[in-house]
Amino acid sequence: MPPLPTSARPPLRDTLSTFPDLPLRGPPAVRGCPKEVARSMRTYELMTIFRPEMAETDVRTEVERVANALGERGAEITKNDFWGKRRFAYEINHLTEGYYSVLEFQSEPAAIVDIDRALSLSDQVVRHKFIRPD
Repeated sequence: MPPLPTSARPPLRDTLSTFPDLPLRGPPAVRGCPKEVARSMRTYELMTIFRPEMAETDVRTEVERVANALGERGAEITKNDFWGKRRFAYEINHLTEGYYSVLEFQSEPAAIVDIDRALSLSDQVVRHKFIRPD
């Protein structure tokens, strides 16, 4: 069937005029994650293994430096446990022993990022691990 000429077509109805007026915008969007609204302190443990060539007093000083750095970032240190020199179950970086320390603290998750990077770059730290005991 051939198309109708434009003069023979029925006029187009204004379909938007039959609907009620719509708001230009919806309700304001809620920004941020609901978990971010209620920030709470989480419990963490930091286990650190220091090189065996260090003197025990130097290791204790380094543990205190880490505890102070956490405190500057808003962490509350609840327990500082120094285990001393222990033999590894397996060789790590050609080492068979090291000084162990465990720090238990409460902190926001953002405070850990800087400490994690600093411990990763430190030559005196053989291994470190942040643990959430919850």
